[in-house]
Amino acid sequence: MQNIPLLDYHITACAADFVCRGAVAIPSFRRFSDFINDSSAVFLTLGDAAAETWDGTPLPIAAPQTSVVLNKQNLVAVLLARDAPPPRIDPTQVVPKAPVAVRLLASPLFIEGQWNLARGVDWQRAMTVLRDDFFIVTHANVDYLGANRRIEQDLPVVCVKRSSIGVFQISSPSERE
Repeated sequence: MQNIPLLDYHITACAADFVCRGAVAIPSFRRFSDFINDSSAVFLTLGDAAAETWDGTPLPIAAPQTSVVLNKQNLVAVLLARDAPPPRIDPTQVVPKAPVAVRLLASPLFIEGQWNLARGVDWQRAMTVLRDDFFIVTHANVDYLGANRRIEQDLPVVCVKRSSIGVFQISSPSERE
């Protein structure tokens, strides 16, 4: 049997009560967003992880630099680090897309960025037929509402748990600035 090469993606997993930073190993043939949206994998295993509450208090359940297992159902968002490997582009599977500016309230986070919607598809229809557990936002700014502070800016990818989205707004580019 041949070993499948793995890529380490550094992520921040955000839940309502805590934040966990670490690395998730993904088979090199899979896209990050597909891995996160894989409904057959209920858990994320993070290596070299550290967990803390939103106010910065370390969680006693996870000693720094250990592995932790997170239930994806309890997450609000997964933030991909800026140093992530570039996405694989398969020209046979690329659907032309147009970026749409979005704002999301997924408590305790406020996220604004771009939703890359297939050209010619109505966003309201796309929201109702989309079955992925996580909604993908690119070029995202992420604010923590509890302290009214920006925690990340211009992240390449943020995966937001659809069931955590309380408010969703399409905005024009001029509104973002």
